[in-house]
Amino acid sequence: MPTVRRALGAGVLALAIIASVAPAEARAGDDPSERAQGFVDVAVAASPDEAPAFLDTLRELVARLGLGVRVATGDGPPWTRLDAPPDTPGERARVWIDARDASAVSVDVCALGTGAPSPILHRTVPREGSKAIVVDAVGHVVEATLESALLEPSFRPASPPPPLTPMAPPPPDLPGIAHPGPAVRRGGLTLDVAAFADGADVATRSGTALGGGGAVIVSAGPIPWRPSLWVGASFQTPFDIPGPGVTLETTVSSFRAIPSVELLRLRPLQLDFGAGGGADLYHDTPQNPRGAFPAAAQSQTHVTPVIAGQLLARLRLGPSARLLVGLDLDWDPGHHHYAVFDRFGNASAVLEPSTVRPGALVGICVPLTVGSACGGE
Repeated sequence: MPTVRRALGAGVLALAIIASVAPAEARAGDDPSERAQGFVDVAVAASPDEAPAFLDTLRELVARLGLGVRVATGDGPPWTRLDAPPDTPGERARVWIDARDASAVSVDVCALGTGAPSPILHRTVPREGSKAIVVDAVGHVVEATLESALLEPSFRPASPPPPLTPMAPPPPDLPGIAHPGPAVRRGGLTLDVAAFADGADVATRSGTALGGGGAVIVSAGPIPWRPSLWVGASFQTPFDIPGPGVTLETTVSSFRAIPSVELLRLRPLQLDFGAGGGADLYHDTPQNPRGAFPAAAQSQTHVTPVIAGQLLARLRLGPSARLLVGLDLDWDPGHHHYAVFDRFGNASAVLEPSTVRPGALVGICVPLTVGSACGGE
């Protein structure tokens, strides 16, 4: 009997320890996304395939503000009022996203302070472009609205000096002023640089001329059809073309400015198509004159205009780089050719650039500003 009593006592003690630990574990696991800085309560009414995309995007973007996300789905928000006083410590704001309308997505944001909440901010995001573009646009709208709302005076640390009047311009070193980064993501211009290797079919009998170059990409923020401008230069290695009585060594330098629009935007893949123009610079050097051409031909340099089209894919490599894979198609309306003359004045063409010249490039691009096309977001 003493043994049985000791066993029963140990069992009761173990049950008491488990009962005291289990609630703490359950409370800690209620919402792993809640952070020490607080969290945002998010409710989404959307289709089954859109709702997870909204939530994944919001978790990533809201995390930049140092906040977690607590989610709820359904036909309506779980709160009696969006601006009702918070009932959970750490609740910094509430977001209600209604994506059931086929033409636009409704977004309501309310920041919650220690006292009265801020006014409800309403935004409408039109459904322009693919679902991925709409989801990304809604995420950035929520991020920008939260960032603006959480900088209201009710969320700033209390300080002895009185707050500035609304009409007074803030001093340059005042903490808490909105940073320029989010303004770029909301539609400002962004900048990327790229380096690439390329190849093109330059002329008849030249084969594929290989080379490399670089480009600067200026684009708008993540908006539908995100327009951009590719400004680049490439340089092909010299190639030889044998002709009657002379061998012609040619180098080609290409310069392009190509406006484009975004056809597809996913996190791992972006696809742009553009059409523009530029110029090709040819430098021709005759070598080894022989046969019926006793007089040495002269080197020539000429420029010909080019109309160019480009299909460019950007594949995500990491948070700050993307792989470039592109197809180019150039049209040369100049019909230029390099010819030599025999002693009787008869011309023989040596270099005849192709009128239509396909090409390809592979490279890497990196962002220079926040929210740019080559970023890993």
